[in-house]
Amino acid sequence: MRQIYTHVERVIAYLGEDADDSQYLVSLFPTILGLWDRKSLLPPDTDFSIWNFIIKEEEYENFGLPPANYTIWRAYAKFLNRPWFVRAWIVQEALLARYLVFICGSWSLPGFVLAHIV
Repeated sequence: MRQIYTHVERVIAYLGEDADDSQYLVSLFPTILGLWDRKSLLPPDTDFSIWNFIIKEEEYENFGLPPANYTIWRAYAKFLNRPWFVRAWIVQEALLARYLVFICGSWSLPGFVLAHIV
């Protein structure tokens, strides 16, 4: 499998059809991705590990995110619980691919974008 994924031009990961409001995630992803740009506004000694860069619910609005009780967060959680994300071999697929594209229903997303928003 390693040879396959390292020699192909593009790997397409099909995540299934739009379901559970996943079509609305396209509007959420740019906002989440934008948080990486905002980190430059924080003090230089800020630890950006996933465990220390957690936004409290009461701060969502300050970061341009919808409130925690919005349906879109439930859609996001269900999206990340799709079968593709829990399969063991996807690590190979995702890490070895030169270019990874996720397709979900009517929309697609480059792999590097999803890596930053998960």
